Amino acid sequence: MAGKKRKQNMSKEIFTSKSNTLRFLQNRVAKSKIEKIFDFSVSEWKCDQEHILTSIKTLFKGEKIVIRSSALDEDSFDKSNAGNYASVLDIHAYKKRM
Repeated sequence: MAGKKRKQNMSKEIFTSKSNTLRFLQNRVAKSKIEKIFDFSVSEWKCDQEHILTSIKTLFKGEKIVIRSSALDEDSFDKSNAGNYASVLDIHAYKKRM
């Protein structure tokens, strides 16, 4: 029972959203590279889209980026929802409309 409880607690720390999982792993992986991350919630987007777009353009300075959706229950020790959320590749961060 203690092992299961420890696993649940660790799962809550590590697996919250894909973005948080990647942040957690960013400085822990040795043979892979996790690129810069910029994330925001739906409520933040609804509140201030222009600020978010300006922040993305500033952070990525004309690079191509990947935009992906994420959810709080996306990954866990028991299951993975890989492939169930959208990713859009090769978006130019400098364009007026992304």
